[in-house]
Amino acid sequence: MMQIRSGGLILMAFSESKSEYLRLWIQQPDGHAFGLEKRGKLRGFGAMRPCVSGWKIGPLFADSRADAQELLMAFGQQAMGESIYMDAPESNPEANYLCRSLGMSEVFGCVRMYRGVLPL
Repeated sequence: MMQIRSGGLILMAFSESKSEYLRLWIQQPDGHAFGLEKRGKLRGFGAMRPCVSGWKIGPLFADSRADAQELLMAFGQQAMGESIYMDAPESNPEANYLCRSLGMSEVFGCVRMYRGVLPL
């Protein structure tokens, strides 16, 4: 696990259009960002920031459920016993399964609404 301190690594993994978006997540005051590298390839990335109570995780990208779990566990250790929260939309059953398998439970529901074609 490596802690990301600048956007350089992210630029290798994401298009130029996403680099500014991700840089802002990485450089949040008091936040933490982690990248998961295996065999020289970035397999996952996530950011965690202070919340009203505890920590909020997101965004979180990973190549597999195991990679996402490794990142979530790292964020849990970084939170040092404080609560962690992560939005897992119903349209992402893998994220919901992972959160439940780690003992997380729904605190509140959120509905995503779109006009027109659903984004991919």
